Amino acid sequence: MRLTVIILLTLFLSGCSGEYILTAPDVVCPAGEKAALIFRLQRREFWKITPPKKNAAVMVHLPDGTVRCALTDENGYAAVAFIVPSRCGVYQVRFYYQDVEGQELSAKGNVYSLSMDDRFVVVDMDSLPRSGTDLSSACLALKRLSQNAQLIYVSEKLGYTPATARGLLRIRGYPEGPVVYFNKIPRWYQYRLSRQGWRVRAIKPTRTDDNLTHLYNRLEKPTYAITADDLTARTFLNIGMKVIFVGKDGIGEAMTVNSWKEVGDLPILDMKNTADANQDGDE
Repeated sequence: MRLTVIILLTLFLSGCSGEYILTAPDVVCPAGEKAALIFRLQRREFWKITPPKKNAAVMVHLPDGTVRCALTDENGYAAVAFIVPSRCGVYQVRFYYQDVEGQELSAKGNVYSLSMDDRFVVVDMDSLPRSGTDLSSACLALKRLSQNAQLIYVSEKLGYTPATARGLLRIRGYPEGPVVYFNKIPRWYQYRLSRQGWRVRAIKPTRTDDNLTHLYNRLEKPTYAITADDLTARTFLNIGMKVIFVGKDGIGEAMTVNSWKEVGDLPILDMKNTADANQDGDE
């Protein structure tokens, strides 16, 4: 028993793998405009313990061929501003980091350069059905939407990479699209030593949840968001999005439907854009 404790303690102090984790949401922006690429670097020390890697110089290879160096803050976050390619399409960003011990990390990210003529629908990926008849209904609804709009998935699961998230969408039959991460609730805490002992104080550092606000602002048009989670629905409403809530209980000003089948039957989502809808109504 004592030997087991010593071994576990040694592994805890020294770290099991020491591998690095880089989380970078997809960048979604109209073509030719300025965007911010926000990413986070962590180091896996033991089991689920992945503290942020601060003061790390990460090399970022942008779609136009330029290379930038971004230094992470105390929470492991860094950002790079750049101009999105003027031609619509999907472009790749590459990351590279090497520490003083020679441990390396390389990762990739995507930049979606979109046309402002497109219509956008934000989908809460975390509340999508995973099996049963609800899965079939949700797949049909989103496939119908994807014919008239650009789907943008959002997720709070920071452990996923966009590539992993798109793989899950593909396996379950959903149409693919860019994946943007955000946080509904601050999850980082800071410990401070006081006379009464250690106290915990919640803090709000620069996090990837800012991506959701930036996304809405840069689209410059009313954007619909679909979710089955009440807290996510309130987050969308606070940003300014028009929310379609899947559930029996209404959430604030959200449009409530009882099932994913009803989402696919909504005529409002067949309109090309709000301006066209208003113009048709005037005529």
